[in-house]
Amino acid sequence: MSGKIKRGLGLLLSLLLCAWLFPMTASAATAGDYEYYVIDETAKTAEIIQYTGNAADLEIPKTLGGYSVTSIGEEAFSRCDTLTSVTIRKA
Repeated sequence: MSGKIKRGLGLLLSLLLCAWLFPMTASAATAGDYEYYVIDETAKTAEIIQYTGNAADLEIPKTLGGYSVTSIGEEAFSRCDTLTSVTIRKA
């Protein structure tokens, strides 16, 4: 293989590795004690990705920033030491 081809393959593999290690994600928005990201701009839906407040009993809001909350991220409450209950109301 020529040097140019080897360098090209090396660059391609490096880019693929970076894409795998650092996937592009939507930027988070904040509303009150919540961080969220927009799932679907057209449908106006969002997912809570982090709760930063210190409530003991929490009721999930129906909307954040004009978007309907349709899901809660896996680690959304991972830093909540005071939280004892979470209520999700039907829309």
